[in-house]
Amino acid sequence: MFYSNEINSIYKFYIDDIGNSTIITSSSTLPTHFTDIQRKLRQWLEQVEQSLLNDKVRFGDLQAIDAKKKIYKDLLDQTLEQEHTMEELNVIAREYYSKLSIDISRRLQEELTNYQDRLYDVKMFLSERLAKYNRADKTLSDFERGIEEVKLWIRNVQPRLNTNETSYTDSRALENQLGRSQVLQHEIREMQTTINRLNKDVVDLTQDADENLGRHLREQMKELNENWSHIISSTKIFSQNIQDALKRNKVLHEEIQELEDWIMDKEHEAPADDGPIFYQDQIRERLEQYQKLQTELNLKENIVRNLVLQGRQDLTGAPELAQSLETLVSNWSNLQKKVDTKVVFYTDIYTLHEELKHLLHQENVWLDTLQNRVFSSSNDGADAEEISEELDTLERFVKTHSKSSHDKIFEISDRLQATKVSLPATNSLINQFRIRWEQLHDDAYKKI
Repeated sequence: MFYSNEINSIYKFYIDDIGNSTIITSSSTLPTHFTDIQRKLRQWLEQVEQSLLNDKVRFGDLQAIDAKKKIYKDLLDQTLEQEHTMEELNVIAREYYSKLSIDISRRLQEELTNYQDRLYDVKMFLSERLAKYNRADKTLSDFERGIEEVKLWIRNVQPRLNTNETSYTDSRALENQLGRSQVLQHEIREMQTTINRLNKDVVDLTQDADENLGRHLREQMKELNENWSHIISSTKIFSQNIQDALKRNKVLHEEIQELEDWIMDKEHEAPADDGPIFYQDQIRERLEQYQKLQTELNLKENIVRNLVLQGRQDLTGAPELAQSLETLVSNWSNLQKKVDTKVVFYTDIYTLHEELKHLLHQENVWLDTLQNRVFSSSNDGADAEEISEELDTLERFVKTHSKSSHDKIFEISDRLQATKVSLPATNSLINQFRIRWEQLHDDAYKKI
């Protein structure tokens, strides 16, 4: 059925330019295997194309979507198999083009190209449909989960809103209410993102949903939006009730507590014992860490001063807040002193280490010169006077060089070790320097 009767007859007869009919020899005709494959391919194409011709995108529930996905997936797998069949037909056809007339070859090529194009169209159609249903599957699944998530949140938040009738005369109760209100506002902002996504999803889904699903989704979303609006309204009332009850001592208490929390966090950044230092970068890192903390403390200092001034004026009748403020000032001062001490400490260590590196470099340069003088001097071709002068110069070079830098290197090293600064790389350089110093001085004195 791949070809019409007219095309099939062309494969059997060839009309020459003069109009005489000549039967194609058996060696020039296409094999039965080819025509069988060709027929099956055409039948498959016609069947699939007919089934897809009336295919409409209509989403049902998740079960229906999954069933439709399986159909598209199965057809797509069949299409990929038919592409392999198409490749086989092309291979066979290429072997027979030269054995067929020009007209027949041309028609055969056109026919195979037609199949190839139709296969491609079918594949693209199925791929697009499968992708669309996959997206619908995910969107609908996410939508249903989101609906349940919001419903659960609304059920859980309702009791928290019902507490707005509690008396706010007690400052502790007021603090608790304010904390819950702030947490609730944050949760609402997060949940609003989910609501917005659900409203968008329901618009996208109902465009291609069947009547039952579309009606169900719209009803679900309408009910959810109504409940959500009620929650938003209740939350505003809840928050306003708290704000109306909030007094100046509440504001001041928040500022004090905020600073106390900040100090506590910074206390973790400035432990009593930072532990030993093993690498050069640790010195710089710790110095920068405490300098940064010192800067942060300086920036916060005005806030503390303003709180102290305000407290002296307004807290005569609020002993709890007054005590909190005294504790804050004490903790602040202790942290400031600790950080200042650590900045001085690590600045000294950093300076010592930089000085140590400078001295090591300086003394190693001197040792390089000494080494050159010790090993480059030669007696070859020199008279006694020249040799004596050279040795005198070497002796002066050694004896006139102050040992203070040498001693300073080991003094600094000991000081660093005493402050738990033990740098393997630097210690290795110092040991190499010690050995080199002693060896070169020994070589020099032997030379002298």
